[in-house]
Amino acid sequence: MPMNDEPEWVRRFTAPEQGFPVWSTADPDLLALVSTLGGAAQVWTYDLRTEVWERLSQEPIGVDQGVWALPDGRFAWWHDGTGDERGRLVGASAGGIPEPILPDLPDGWLTGLAFHPSRTVVDAARRRLTDAGVHGCSTRPTRMSAIACSSLTMSRCAPDRSTTGQPSATARFASGR
Repeated sequence: MPMNDEPEWVRRFTAPEQGFPVWSTADPDLLALVSTLGGAAQVWTYDLRTEVWERLSQEPIGVDQGVWALPDGRFAWWHDGTGDERGRLVGASAGGIPEPILPDLPDGWLTGLAFHPSRTVVDAARRRLTDAGVHGCSTRPTRMSAIACSSLTMSRCAPDRSTTGQPSATARFASGR
């Protein structure tokens, strides 16, 4: 019998759960995942060189949306402080203090997310799933920026229009303009 006196079935039932890892874009020896290592599901980093686990998030109800590796090397997760799934994208570098990735974007329900070295796209509904709107648009590669669009407001993000005169959301996102 192992050193732990608990029956094997209890150890299996209470073992920490671990989500799928994502690797840092800045350091291939650093990964992050959502795990219940400390009880509630939180974002943890693991350094393959030192074999050290570090808790990155301190969410009161845990993290349930997963973790994403940002192009600048930080890890991000959806902050939901009340449990109604309404929140914001926050992130931190390993050992860093979590902060909003897009501080000007109001809290909402996450409906879409994409990362590129020159921009971040977040779609967050504020009142209803059909109530998203533009909250900012920038292509500066040195700073993460917000584009939260619905198909009705895409023209504010992408001034070019298709031959029909309507916004061409697919072309704007595909081209990165």
